[in-house]
Amino acid sequence: MSHKYRYKRGRKFEYRVMRYIEKEGIDGKKNVAVFRLAGSKPTDLIVISDGKAYLIECKTNLYLPPDDRKKLKELERITGSKVFVAMRKERSIIMKKLDDIV
Repeated sequence: MSHKYRYKRGRKFEYRVMRYIEKEGIDGKKNVAVFRLAGSKPTDLIVISDGKAYLIECKTNLYLPPDDRKKLKELERITGSKVFVAMRKERSIIMKKLDDIV
């Protein structure tokens, strides 16, 4: 699978997750603003709601590499923001808090 194809597939999924969060909300909050971050740095999306920031990492599979998990955990500690991972399972989007991923 080429890099360009993976990039397009990942970008498409990020936009799908944005629409999902705009419709469903996050962490029990419905009034949200969702932004896609350039170069996916430090995460793919940021969600602002009620003065709080949520960081979203999007994965088109159900796997979060250990190095990514470690970096996201450190980012969560530094920023004080909750990190969620959005994963695609078949045709559904699964949103999990970083701590809930094994």
